Amino acid sequence: MLRPLLLCLTFSCLPLPLLFATPETVPLPQSQVVSLFDGKSLAGWKGDPKYWRFENGMIVGGSLQETVPHNTFLFSEREASHFIL
Repeated sequence: MLRPLLLCLTFSCLPLPLLFATPETVPLPQSQVVSLFDGKSLAGWKGDPKYWRFENGMIVGGSLQETVPHNTFLFSEREASHFIL
């Protein structure tokens, strides 16, 4: 009885290191860093302006006047191949 319990506990703990793993990143030279958000407007972004806005230097989604009836998304008009969120 003890042997199956130990096996179960051993295998259930195997994924734990994956929860705390962080990908290695290589810093890019400043000349290669491109910001997707200018911090001033939604220029370069597509989305329903009824639910997406620029406010206090941030992109804000949602509505304070009504319930948003369905999911809505904001996406960049630019392509990205290597990025950090």
